[in-house]
Amino acid sequence: MLHAVKELKSIGLEEKFEVQLCGADSPGHDYKALAFELGVSHLVHFLPFQKDMKQFYNDAHCFLLPSRGEGLSNALLEAMAMELPVIATRVSGTPEVVTDGKDGILIPPDSVGALVEKMKQIILYSELRQILGRNARFRVTS
Repeated sequence: MLHAVKELKSIGLEEKFEVQLCGADSPGHDYKALAFELGVSHLVHFLPFQKDMKQFYNDAHCFLLPSRGEGLSNALLEAMAMELPVIATRVSGTPEVVTDGKDGILIPPDSVGALVEKMKQIILYSELRQILGRNARFRVTS
């Protein structure tokens, strides 16, 4: 995701988005240092674990879950219920919940290019955000 942010910055979109990450670094990974190294630390806000994510979902325009492995993510379901479009990797239980192009966007794991392209679409096309968000909410609440 941080590499995707760098690419989006390089094509001139840095004024149109920011990323908020909630939670702790994975063992052996220093994402703050990587963001600094990539020159995107001003676009990425690292926040501690949050018990109540409702305000974050309300303020967001999209939910990213570019995991290499995932069970069935509660955060994904919460974001969809809050009518957020989601971009997630096609791993484990995620494709059972997200129908690509209908109520979210699925990308291959470890594909920076796919993540860049889909983030770009979400950033630039508000109608796409709205359609995916509405369909996401319908999917998890019906």
